[in-house]
Amino acid sequence: MAPTAADAPSDEPESAGASDDPLPELVGPWKLTSTAYRAKFEQHPLPVVYGPLIFGCGRVVVTWYDGIRYPVHHLTTNDPPVPITDNDVLDLTDFLTTAMGKTGIDTREDFCFLHDLRYLWPKPSRVVLGALIRFVSKNKKIMDRQLKCIAIVVSNQLVRNLLNFFIWMFRPAQPVKMMATPEEAFEFLREHCPPPTNGSDAEEAEGQVGAPADPA
Repeated sequence: MAPTAADAPSDEPESAGASDDPLPELVGPWKLTSTAYRAKFEQHPLPVVYGPLIFGCGRVVVTWYDGIRYPVHHLTTNDPPVPITDNDVLDLTDFLTTAMGKTGIDTREDFCFLHDLRYLWPKPSRVVLGALIRFVSKNKKIMDRQLKCIAIVVSNQLVRNLLNFFIWMFRPAQPVKMMATPEEAFEFLREHCPPPTNGSDAEEAEGQVGAPADPA
């Protein structure tokens, strides 16, 4: 059965192995890093492709949106904000890593990121920074090949500085932009990933090189 609120972890990071609790069929038989993760899974009909994962300070799901050609890995943070924990980051990066392999139901289908971090309460730690670096390093090849666009909604200057550091370090190949509102983020994705037209499949096969994030 899926974990419940009773499974909520303490503030101390977990270092043991993954939970063996079975997850709903839609999500699949993958395992999270922490043994006492604060998360639950829900069944959803289409257009959801994968998830969602509801963790301590937010929610992430892979789904479709009108006017965007590819499935969107959509991360949102809760208002009012609560501090993000080490386990939140470990579970979130595990979810995204697995979701990238399952996007398009086990086919190598392209996808987009929309991360709404306006209410993220950052709590940097060696565990958090290490998990993020490992996530990008481990998935850089698949993201360079299949991740078509990255839209980030951000309001906190510390979060913006951390994102700029990761963008500088890993130099994403796709268009990436930080902006103030979800509406701008959806507009950015629709601009760079519009629905297919005649001949667009051939053009897409050649790949795209994106612009760097706006430093503002």
